[in-house]
Amino acid sequence: MASVLTPASLTDLAAERIREAVMRGELRLGEKISEASLAAALRMSKTPVREALVRLSNEGLVIISPRRGTFVFRLTREEMAEISGFRFALESSALRLSFERDRQALIRILSEAVATMTAARKRGDLRGYGKADADFHCGIIRGCDNRYLVEAYQRISARVAAIRTHMTPRPRMTDTAFAEHHRLVRLLQFGRLQAAIDLLGRHIDRNVRYYVRETLDPAEPGRAEELRRKLGMKDGSRQVRRRQRLPPARRAQAFTPA
Repeated sequence: MASVLTPASLTDLAAERIREAVMRGELRLGEKISEASLAAALRMSKTPVREALVRLSNEGLVIISPRRGTFVFRLTREEMAEISGFRFALESSALRLSFERDRQALIRILSEAVATMTAARKRGDLRGYGKADADFHCGIIRGCDNRYLVEAYQRISARVAAIRTHMTPRPRMTDTAFAEHHRLVRLLQFGRLQAAIDLLGRHIDRNVRYYVRETLDPAEPGRAEELRRKLGMKDGSRQVRRRQRLPPARRAQAFTPA
């Protein structure tokens, strides 16, 4: 007899599928998402999808705005710095605890993750590389044997995974991060725990800089419009073109207040 999915399990299924789509980059950071489209794709009614989106909103993966709609999360510069600082606090503490608890087990787990990353790079498997990258950092957390630290990390792990997926296709970022994973394992093998923690800090901090440059700086939503309002411009492109045609003495008067 075929099993019948209850409303609760439909919500669970919808939440799981949407969460995976965000983490894998199938739903892009900042992308507007439609309940109706998701319901059609998942072949279910809008009610469990709506409930799933509320759940994912509580996890920080989607933003629900009553007037604007529902969007995949997209961190601001300040939010990225905050979540990265929180991540470093957790991972550095876990790295120290894991190293002191069972150094060889930690090195084995991280070495296996690096080997998987190496194989994924050779075959051009970006998704496989991203999963191995996540396994590397989760291995640090799991080895600490502190359930409260693990629970705290789980609060941000899905967002960190989504950001990692967003950054993985950038070769320069991936090459640098890959080399840092290798070096971190080597430092642990030589017993240089503090040097490994320092490298971990630089590794996470570099993510902040890349995210800001690659995600926010090129075309941050609303920034151009905000600048136009501050400059008193009704139509930025038209005003700029007009200003460029004017003699230098009159260019300062070209931006007329709205």
